[in-house]
Amino acid sequence: MVMSRSSWSALLALGFGLPAVQPSGAPEPIDPPRVAAQRDTTFVVPDSVLANLSLVGGLALDPDGSLYLADRHLPAILQLEPSGALRRVIGRPGGGPGEFNSVLALGLHRDSLWALDAGLVRVTFFPREGGRPATVPYGVYLLPSPNLTRPQVRRGIPYTVLPDGGFLVQEVERSREQPWSDPVSTCLLRTTRRFEVLDTLLQVPRGHSGMAFVYDDGESHYLQPFGDDPIWGTSSDGSVL
Repeated sequence: MVMSRSSWSALLALGFGLPAVQPSGAPEPIDPPRVAAQRDTTFVVPDSVLANLSLVGGLALDPDGSLYLADRHLPAILQLEPSGALRRVIGRPGGGPGEFNSVLALGLHRDSLWALDAGLVRVTFFPREGGRPATVPYGVYLLPSPNLTRPQVRRGIPYTVLPDGGFLVQEVERSREQPWSDPVSTCLLRTTRRFEVLDTLLQVPRGHSGMAFVYDDGESHYLQPFGDDPIWGTSSDGSVL
């Protein structure tokens, strides 16, 4: 981004409360669509629950109106009533079935609640009506090939569980010549439950655009602090990307 003298003049005019003159022939600005959000005053999380939250990383809405909440610093999942009160705690610290190091993301798949634990490198499925949880380790993906003799190790992280039971995996790729360097691209892969790669949905280069600030007596150049990667998200049941 380059800021010329005319740009600075416009900023100064706005700073001093002067009217900004729109260039002749310029198209009329289009008002973007707006959504008015209003707080639900009936939903109140108790202070005893708020005291345990520091980095909420995932939310999923149960069909009964309750809310599943994951905090990256909390080795468990909280289920809140529609009023915000705590209904139950799912999981506990540890490495056994139904235990967590930390919960990075969660969502719903059919009759189960799934939770991604990046520390234990696995996805855990909890039956919503109770029952023994099931775990699916990740970190190794099978590339379909007649000459494949062993799984190829990939460094992706499951992003969500798809409606068919497979996974959407986010993977970063590094330079083959400099594997220790920063990632050069990001891929979204669609895999089966066994992490067989079915196809690549998206591949985008990773980088940081430069910014240049031009002054009367020189200029400064910086890399913008946020990456140029697109931002994507999915619904809690994985049906919308």
